[in-house]
Amino acid sequence: MPQQHRKDRARMGSTNVYRILATIFGVLFIIMLFISIYYSDLANYRQGLINNIQGEYSNLYNQYQSLEYNYSTLKNSIAQCQQDLNYCSTNLLNLQSQYNQLQAQCNSSQSSVNYWKNQYYNLLSQYQTLQSQYSSLQSQYNALNSQCQYQALQAQYGPFQQFVTNFPAFVFLGASYTSATSQWPSIIGSSILLVPSTSFVGGAVLAPSIYVSTGGQGYTVYAVDISGNATSPGGSYSACYQRLSDGFTAYLFVKPSNLLSNTFGTSVSLGLSNEFGGDVVIPYSPSPYIIVEWDPWFGTVTAYVVEWTGTPSTTGIQTSGVTVLWEASNPVNIYPSPGDDLSFNLLYFSNNNTLMVVIEDYTTGAETTTTFVIPQGLVQPSPGIYYVGAGSQTGACYANWYLNSFGTVESVCTSSMCEGSTYPSIMILYLPGHFSW
Repeated sequence: MPQQHRKDRARMGSTNVYRILATIFGVLFIIMLFISIYYSDLANYRQGLINNIQGEYSNLYNQYQSLEYNYSTLKNSIAQCQQDLNYCSTNLLNLQSQYNQLQAQCNSSQSSVNYWKNQYYNLLSQYQTLQSQYSSLQSQYNALNSQCQYQALQAQYGPFQQFVTNFPAFVFLGASYTSATSQWPSIIGSSILLVPSTSFVGGAVLAPSIYVSTGGQGYTVYAVDISGNATSPGGSYSACYQRLSDGFTAYLFVKPSNLLSNTFGTSVSLGLSNEFGGDVVIPYSPSPYIIVEWDPWFGTVTAYVVEWTGTPSTTGIQTSGVTVLWEASNPVNIYPSPGDDLSFNLLYFSNNNTLMVVIEDYTTGAETTTTFVIPQGLVQPSPGIYYVGAGSQTGACYANWYLNSFGTVESVCTSSMCEGSTYPSIMILYLPGHFSW
């Protein structure tokens, strides 16, 4: 039994040793397992770290290569900039040299400018002095010229006042059909009634005017200005109340004669059939002259050159004795209304025998111009004193025709311009109805 017990105890002891060893081995196995796992994780970590390091290295290597390329490029750029800097420095030196040269030239030019500026002010002062002297000389010239013109006119024609003592200052001629009348033209207020609102009457007012011409130097424009109006239209036809009839008539270059104021002229509407519109009075003249008639009823302007071929009657109106050497008619589109302020202007150009007629209705603003070229040789006025006239006439249609102002002016012209009123103008009649020369 005891021996068996010892054997059992020995067997138990041996078993305990095995158990301890097994336990130790298990612990060591677990430790080795943990160590194996650790080293496995460590190896993975190490491999990951190596991979990261290799990636970072690759990135750094790429960055290095990029930086090396940029460095090379920058180095080349610096070299180019250095080259450009050297070039600019050279150019700057050249520009500085040129600037210095230009500065020197500018200083020299400034001196020249100052010199010429002083010269300019000196010339300006001299010019102003000469201008003042010229103005003074021009005034003296104008005075002498006017005096010379006056002396020339006085020597050639005698004093104008002496003319007026030999010939009438105004000639009033009136016709009523085939009879002479002194009832018109007549002064009414500030106007002259040329003809009354009656059928087949005529009237004309004539006054002397000096025609100077130029004696071959350039040419002159001799202007006759007539203004007036018409009222109370009437007649035997309904159309007579629609348009004014028979308008204004102007007379140019009627030569003075004792027969002018001692005779009555002619009633050409009867003696010359339909040559004229209305009962136009033709004063006597020993040489041909110009008549221009504006007839607003027909809308025409007609220019005539007439010549007396017979002896005028001293007892009354006659219906013969006048020849129309030339006539021409142009249409005009001005049809005034009763009471409109009218202007009837004639301009005779001495260089080409041209007659320009300008008609204006001041009330409506309507205006028209027409031109006639008179054949050479029919009218050739030489310098002298002539009568100019303003008249009116009626036919089957009629109106009161009033003359409000009447004057002449002559201007000297060159081939390019006219100098204006060179010779004295004559305002024969002006508002408010006074007569003046």
